[in-house]
Amino acid sequence: MSETAVAIFNVDGRLYALEDACVNCGSSIAAGLLAGREVTCSGCRWRYEVTTGRVPGIAALAVNTFLVKTVGARIMVSNKTDA
Repeated sequence: MSETAVAIFNVDGRLYALEDACVNCGSSIAAGLLAGREVTCSGCRWRYEVTTGRVPGIAALAVNTFLVKTVGARIMVSNKTDA
């Protein structure tokens, strides 16, 4: 079973989970700067729409997204991608 690093973002009180590896350079997306609904990769400066995982302006490029659920104080991330 392989492990996937996941970055979790809070946008307007809602949690979103993305695969934590830039499709361009492989850097951690979680280490980037979040501004509104977009996070900028700290390695190459590519931007990602946190709610969809897509690179703005290039619809074919995206990181996987995951379903997120809170149960009490725990954040639960589904192992299935959000379709």
